Amino acid sequence: MVRIRPPTAGHSILCIDGGGVRGIIPPAILGQVQQQLDLPIPIQEFFTLAFGVSAGALIVLAMFANGWSVERCGVEFQELANFAFRPPSTVSVPGVNWIRAILSDSLYSENDIEIALRRVFGETAFTETAYAQRIGAKIGIPAATIKHPSSLCLFTNYNGSKQERRGYRVLTEAENIKTWEVGRSTSAAPLYFPAKYLAGLGTFQDAGVLANNPLMIALAEFAATNGNAQPDLVLNVGTGTSPNAPLKDEESKFITDSWIFRLKRAYMSLMQGRRIWDDVTSADINAGRNCGRYRLDLSITNPPAIDDATSMPVLISMVYRDDILLGAVPEIAYHLFATLFYFELTALPQKTGSNLYVKGSILCIRKGRDAALPKIAKKLHRSKVYINGKSCRSIIETDEHGNIQQHLEFMTGQSLLIELKEEGSLRAFPISGSPYDITNLIERGSTTAVFGMRTHKKRVRELTCSRPSKRRRLCIACLSS
Repeated sequence: MVRIRPPTAGHSILCIDGGGVRGIIPPAILGQVQQQLDLPIPIQEFFTLAFGVSAGALIVLAMFANGWSVERCGVEFQELANFAFRPPSTVSVPGVNWIRAILSDSLYSENDIEIALRRVFGETAFTETAYAQRIGAKIGIPAATIKHPSSLCLFTNYNGSKQERRGYRVLTEAENIKTWEVGRSTSAAPLYFPAKYLAGLGTFQDAGVLANNPLMIALAEFAATNGNAQPDLVLNVGTGTSPNAPLKDEESKFITDSWIFRLKRAYMSLMQGRRIWDDVTSADINAGRNCGRYRLDLSITNPPAIDDATSMPVLISMVYRDDILLGAVPEIAYHLFATLFYFELTALPQKTGSNLYVKGSILCIRKGRDAALPKIAKKLHRSKVYINGKSCRSIIETDEHGNIQQHLEFMTGQSLLIELKEEGSLRAFPISGSPYDITNLIERGSTTAVFGMRTHKKRVRELTCSRPSKRRRLCIACLSS
């Protein structure tokens, strides 16, 4: 059954950086968020848009195309990396591997990684991934072209708007491309694997050479498909960041600071998606829209080479010992829980002076006989509702199927902020789609549906417009005045 997103609910975005074998870090981090949520809901089902680069793209595809748990993603990623980065037979001969890489265009066999990707993703077309369709998730996977100037292209499992993009191109001709081919294109890191040719489209390489963090593209795609709306929450998961090295008053060394070593260090610095995060969040702060943006990343003083498969168990253990990272997890889990709920009007608002008298319900996005509903209801009973920053009394009900309704009546202006403060949280977080504009709520809500309420009951009509006609219903002009 396909999950339909309620029209008054918002959207959350997940972005995962690239990083070679460091791609094992995001599943471990997301596993900590899943554990904190303590709900029988796969963490990917809290997000409606997911973007990933290189190794991060493989994790996104495993979660949203295959529907795998983060635990399984971690196990399968280790197997894939160990197979794809199998040392060549000439590994013990100094310098031979570099000569081989120059002659064959890569250090590692393209056959090995393609065998591994086919085993993981099968032969399903990227646009026909059943799990993503069922949960209503949009997936975006960037890759880079190889010709000068190299540019970013985006593989998607959805038909995007025809709005022109700036800084990248959506590959609308990629309908028949298979999921494993998308994964192969985005993980073709120069030196390590050869570029991937896709008939009718061109040749692609790892997008990390241009942007190892998909955040900018994700936000641009959200704007292209959702207009002026803002996402409920944006979670950017990194693959390890090194602290900035202090400046040293010393001259360069003949060998260790030669051009080839400087080039390698510059390439490795591109792997740190923190820079893009800093650029985006700085712009958001200046524009006054930094709420609900989170980055979870591991601090690594000496990051391993992107093909050092033996480092993966150590990287996982580092996640469990990073106190700063783990300390940020509860707030994100509380915020994600709040996005399980949205608000709908149960009657048309009545204008009273300069304010509006509003009746409505907080509803849960999870419906029917969802196994998570009893636990969600229990957590909701321990939460407080805030309307425009003030605590509000409410009545929580569940029907015979377990569907949750929390009835509210309150006064508000044209703008409406509804938040939930879960027990144990230090602050309240907006529910999905909040803050709302009352006019938009009326236009999108069931009170103005052509066939009445979504319950198919007769539409509420008792609230009247404050303008002269006694029998006239409240109009949008009144609400806007």
